[in-house]
Amino acid sequence: MSLKLGQITTVVISSSTIAKKVLKYQDQAFSTRFIPNAVQAHNHYKYSVAWLPVCPQWRTLKRILNTNIFSSNRLDANQHLRSQKVKELLAYCAKCSQEGKALDVGQVVFKTNLNLLSNTLFSKDLADPFSDSKLELNDVTSSIMTDAGKSNLVDFFPILEKFDPQEIMKKAQAVLAEIIGKGKPIEETNICKLPYLQFIIKETLRIHPQAPFLVPCKVEQDVELCNYIVPKGSMVLVNVWAIGRDSTFWKDPLVFKPDRFMSLEVDVRGKDFELIPFSAGRRICIGLSLALRMIPLMLGSILNSFN
Repeated sequence: MSLKLGQITTVVISSSTIAKKVLKYQDQAFSTRFIPNAVQAHNHYKYSVAWLPVCPQWRTLKRILNTNIFSSNRLDANQHLRSQKVKELLAYCAKCSQEGKALDVGQVVFKTNLNLLSNTLFSKDLADPFSDSKLELNDVTSSIMTDAGKSNLVDFFPILEKFDPQEIMKKAQAVLAEIIGKGKPIEETNICKLPYLQFIIKETLRIHPQAPFLVPCKVEQDVELCNYIVPKGSMVLVNVWAIGRDSTFWKDPLVFKPDRFMSLEVDVRGKDFELIPFSAGRRICIGLSLALRMIPLMLGSILNSFN
């Protein structure tokens, strides 16, 4: 679908087949980012691996991140940090429960992720996990990401709010109690033993992708795509929200049904274009490896500790 948004030609990709062409077979032509005005405010985009075009600076930054933060060896070495942050998250949830206080799940999840990253980089918390005060950085991040058309870490966890009907949650808790033991936090070594938890995560990301249009792309020259010409300067959006609800592939696409993945070998790592919440190709989410550890770790621990 082609739209004219003001003076900008916008092409929306809502098919997994065409998304595969854009993100895999022709990804070089579609690898430049369309940079929203809000992101240009302080020139951050000139130094960010998320917004830089594919260039020597981008390759250097990506290599540094992949080697020093997101490699399997580094993630394994920092496993104790994630375990500690999840324990702090559970302690705060228990404190709120005992005091009968309402819990802003998005806020505490944001703090947990922020402190995990800050400890990884600086060996220091940037947020008090037991503080009830609202974190200003969260508001700033949320504002920037909303204006940029890209969700933030809080939005990344609709998983924590989408358990309906109740039998899905009860089934997940029963599995966790049997394999882990009721009330115990999840360890990363347990994740591979919890396929149903993984099914819930996949199903949530299918229906509620954290970035429904991914990060907008821009073509630097005319590009032929499926016998059509995408004009130079066009913004290209991959509609993963629509792809995840495509009835030609997904049976009962509007039904939250984690069990569908018992017979459907589809993953979120960018190989199966029917489910690409983290994008695919050379511009796939650089933090994917960390996300695949943190999401089940936090979600499983909360489910196994609280009703």
